[in-house]
Amino acid sequence: MSKKFLLISTPIMIAAGGLLRDFKTVPHIVSMLRSEGYEVYLYFPYNTLEFIAKSYCRTNEDCEVIHRKLEEGIKLVRASGAIIDEDLTCSMLEEAIAKAQQARSSMINRILDFGYLYVLARATKESMYIKKFVSRVADDFIASYQTGEGVYTLYGLWTISKEQRKPIKLVALLQLEPYSWSSLKPRFSRFSKVTVSIANTQLHRATRSIWIKAMRDGILRGILSVSPAPLIISEIHEEARKYGVKIGIPLPANAFDKEIIKFRRKDRDNVAVFFGRLTRRKGVLELLEAWSKIRQGIPDAKLIIIGSLSHSDKDRRLFISKLKRTPNAEYLGFIDDRDRLFKTVSKAKLLIYPSHEDAFPLTVLEALALGLAVVAYDIPAIKFVYRDLKPVYLVREGDITTLARKSIEILKRDPEEIEGLFEDDNVKHFLELHSSWSNVAKAEYSLLKKLLRLD
Repeated sequence: MSKKFLLISTPIMIAAGGLLRDFKTVPHIVSMLRSEGYEVYLYFPYNTLEFIAKSYCRTNEDCEVIHRKLEEGIKLVRASGAIIDEDLTCSMLEEAIAKAQQARSSMINRILDFGYLYVLARATKESMYIKKFVSRVADDFIASYQTGEGVYTLYGLWTISKEQRKPIKLVALLQLEPYSWSSLKPRFSRFSKVTVSIANTQLHRATRSIWIKAMRDGILRGILSVSPAPLIISEIHEEARKYGVKIGIPLPANAFDKEIIKFRRKDRDNVAVFFGRLTRRKGVLELLEAWSKIRQGIPDAKLIIIGSLSHSDKDRRLFISKLKRTPNAEYLGFIDDRDRLFKTVSKAKLLIYPSHEDAFPLTVLEALALGLAVVAYDIPAIKFVYRDLKPVYLVREGDITTLARKSIEILKRDPEEIEGLFEDDNVKHFLELHSSWSNVAKAEYSLLKKLLRLD
């Protein structure tokens, strides 16, 4: 009798971060499961597809790119031996794109995006699709693994397990805080602070209750995390201890493609860069404010900004408006060509990264691999992963003045001085450890086996 394993992931190389990580690691994990006799079925979460559509589908050409990226991801993972319901997955993406392009009335937006209703609407939709997937491919999975903190798939597995009266053992990987909803604040910008607070409290309680139900009912057997940050900030490790859910942090938990080192260069101008999602939680507005201060110290310095704009119309307009008023700051848009991206980033001396929300930022890792110094806020993710590295400088979160001052200090240094920071043995060891996606997948799979007791 075959052993059936459900893998919940989104291996689509559309951007950096979690999607790129899935694209790089999932084929390895599928191959390792297959080598031990498992049939692996891959489910693409609907809500992640909707997020991709909202973030990147601006024009018909953009939507065609997303379709092509999905096909590439399916082809890659299928080649490693995974079984995928391609028809269902493509129809889910079509619905996600249609929803992203649909203009809803502001009243509907306000109702559906408020508190508990936000979670309920998305959990119900995800539950419907994951039930459909299970009914179409198999209904006797012995274990499952989701490579993200998606509460909606967790809810879907919980409902299926309750209906079957047999829990589907699950391990979940945290790439962000599991019940952090602070990034939703811009949605409520027209409401009072009290309304925002009520909505976020309801969101937190609703998502947390789903995680606790999954632990209490024996579905969630283990939690992996790419760093201690998501565990500590959410305190989910305390709940896990209460219900006997095991915790693991793979080492290494992230990687860069070793080939990008070829783009490193010695001749660098007074250029700073930011690349990533251009949202408030990534600190892009503070970046522009800091840059105005930096130019007072170095008038000829240039800032290059790369990434996809927020899917909030108001946030996009605000960013573009501030950008126009910020001299020597150039926005290059989202660069899909990775070689072109790294060639552009490698021209800079410095990555300015005022992010408020991360677990293990790949942007910082790739910048270090390219020989850039980094100035970042001292959020837990940065401190846990990068604090002991000489090229990384931390400033207090929200301290824009110090962010600017430290950036000026680094930009005034000679390129040779910055290059010398990377001669440190600790830095060399760190970069070597994090230069193989295969090793990331092996570390992850080793813990997955232990937590699910697959031996």
